[in-house]
Amino acid sequence: MQHTLPVIELPSADEDPNAATLLREAAHLVRSEFPAKKIKSLTAHMQSRLTLISIDKGSVVATAGLEIESDCQRAILEDIVVASEYQRRSLGSSMIKMLEAKARETGIATISVTPVRSAVGFYERLGYESGRWGNIIFDKAL
Repeated sequence: MQHTLPVIELPSADEDPNAATLLREAAHLVRSEFPAKKIKSLTAHMQSRLTLISIDKGSVVATAGLEIESDCQRAILEDIVVASEYQRRSLGSSMIKMLEAKARETGIATISVTPVRSAVGFYERLGYESGRWGNIIFDKAL
């Protein structure tokens, strides 16, 4: 099933008075999947990179981030989380394709991700290949 939910860039506080609430919701969604992450440092990091969110019924149901390395040759996908009831609707793959397009626009040659074990097949279907550091990091040439 294809998703029909809008995917948007996480707005800044200047752009949207609800930005802080959306940021907290996105951080809590990520923390639900990765409990070791601290909310305060996560929200700061989410503001410093390109972060996409999807909202349904007033709540953030998916998020994905793109961190561009300082040499601007490689980008890293981070904190890709889709709430369980919204999975298998192409929402995650749509967000990743949007982030890949943004990376391509900035001249990035390679995009990387460090997937959790249960997501390896998902990334392989999107064209990512294992290789670096004992198959821990998956890369895709853009």
